[in-house]
Amino acid sequence: MGAFKVIKNRKGSATITWVVSLPVFLLIFLFLGGLTSAGMTYASTKQAADAGSIAATKKLDEWLLQDSRVQGKLSEIIPDTGENLTNSEKLNSLEKKLLAKVAQELLKQREDELKEYVRMYVQKNGAAPSGKITFPVHDKHIQVEAKTSFQPVGLEEFFQGEFIDGKGLGPEREYLNLLPEGTYTIEY
Repeated sequence: MGAFKVIKNRKGSATITWVVSLPVFLLIFLFLGGLTSAGMTYASTKQAADAGSIAATKKLDEWLLQDSRVQGKLSEIIPDTGENLTNSEKLNSLEKKLLAKVAQELLKQREDELKEYVRMYVQKNGAAPSGKITFPVHDKHIQVEAKTSFQPVGLEEFFQGEFIDGKGLGPEREYLNLLPEGTYTIEY
């Protein structure tokens, strides 16, 4: 008879229900925390890939503007060297075939320098020091792929060695339109 009174006791039933449901809430919060962690890691990885692709585009622009053939053509088109123009405006005013040819030659000569430059920017933004540079993609862009290790709070041992990949596109460059899609794929 005494056991029957405990079951009818509302305070005891509520306590038992709360204690039993606590692990369920814990699992739900771990799942939601894992999803949040995955989303934040993906955003961070994408930011690092974007930074790497912008850095690669910037470096290629610098190399092209330093080349003597490009300098000669640029001085013919813009006599005062266009001090108030940005690098992309200067390059877009030149003949695209010349730029594509010079870009191909420069990439063969300076591939390692490009790898190191992109790796530095990707690491500075929190991603792993390895990935892939592909261009041109979508006709006029340089794409960088980066990855970051996935470590959700409380579940690290289940996700060891797992990475979240992100892709970033740099700004458009008209001269990349002349190269076939995916001409260069460089592992860094």
